[in-house]
Amino acid sequence: MSTRWTELTLLVPIPPAIDAAGEQGVEAFLAPLDAACLELSPQGYVTEGPDAPPGDVEPPPAGTRRLKVYVAEELREQALARAEAAAAAFEGAVVEAAPLDPAWRERWKRWFTGFDVSARLRVRPPWEAAVDGQGVTVIIEPGMAFGTGQHETTRLCLEAMDAALTDGAGAVAVLDVGTGTGILAIAAALLGAGRVVAIDNDRDAVAIAAENARANGVGGRVEASSDALSRVRGEFDLVVANILAPVLMGMAPELVRHTAPGGLLVLSGILAGQADGVADVFAGAGMALSARAREGEWVRLDLRRADGGA
Repeated sequence: MSTRWTELTLLVPIPPAIDAAGEQGVEAFLAPLDAACLELSPQGYVTEGPDAPPGDVEPPPAGTRRLKVYVAEELREQALARAEAAAAAFEGAVVEAAPLDPAWRERWKRWFTGFDVSARLRVRPPWEAAVDGQGVTVIIEPGMAFGTGQHETTRLCLEAMDAALTDGAGAVAVLDVGTGTGILAIAAALLGAGRVVAIDNDRDAVAIAAENARANGVGGRVEASSDALSRVRGEFDLVVANILAPVLMGMAPELVRHTAPGGLLVLSGILAGQADGVADVFAGAGMALSARAREGEWVRLDLRRADGGA
């Protein structure tokens, strides 16, 4: 049976002085609430400001931030109590909980449209007509999992993967940590990577990733599972982890251990104000920063493991 979900919505007023200080000040102000949301949903949550893209509801009003967390229905009461306790420290904050409408997938179609990552890599949903031309098209049905390519962090990772998997990609082993819909693992397989392993601690996400891999004709080449990172065997030439910064830092030793000597570790899910701290943690674990990219408030870090290992 598929999981039934509850959507927790937290609307938080931002004091004018903090709002005027810019996004970094807002991030610092919301940090305790972010920690609570991360505790409720380790795979991530949504933060929206007045510039939020179109969706089922209007963006939050100026001077506020809206956080959305999705939890299994059976965890609703304890999750709501935890969210209310965390929000109590923020004057004027409002917390609401409601079942996630089963029709959300149909509504989602209004907002999820195809786009080009590069001249050779594009993403589209299954309900959108095929695009003529050469190159690789990744077909993604979002399901109840993160990663359609529209979010800045996923696009940043797709761009890094597109650049990394060029001639000789068949010899490259790829590990996608926190695969969500499987979009990055599927792109890797379609771009010619050899071994492709995709893991996620959410079993629903793993099922969605496997289904998407089959829809793209690479079901036999993407090894999707709910295995913990510590149980994955071997080293990989390219490791991609699009997860929130605190989780990435906690996983640093394992992520480095799974990156082959000379290999590339691509990290995203990192807010701009967190990037230096994340880079420092991984530098301490033996990784050298080779590139940094930013889109909006999100940053991608490309780190290289020394040939001699960590």
